[in-house]
Amino acid sequence: MNFLLLKYIHIVAVASSFALLFIRGIWLLRAYPPAQESWVRVLPHAVDGVLLVSALGMLWVYPAAFKGDWLLGVNGAISLLVGGIARIALETLHRFA
Repeated sequence: MNFLLLKYIHIVAVASSFALLFIRGIWLLRAYPPAQESWVRVLPHAVDGVLLVSALGMLWVYPAAFKGDWLLGVNGAISLLVGGIARIALETLHRFA
């Protein structure tokens, strides 16, 4: 895949993730009934999965981009990936709690 395509998929997924989190939070605060529907609970996890896969794809397609000072090098990219995985895990645990 093309690096730019993966980059734009990643950017759209970031924006979608923040928008879904914000909308769902407002719905939960107002006790809006659609906040409890299954698609509202599952879609953020799917978007976060796309976010993680696109990040790994960018690392796979163009690993040289992460060797300089960009994003604090490989350590910064790894910390972002670990943070993303932790966020998905915590949201999953919260869903079942």
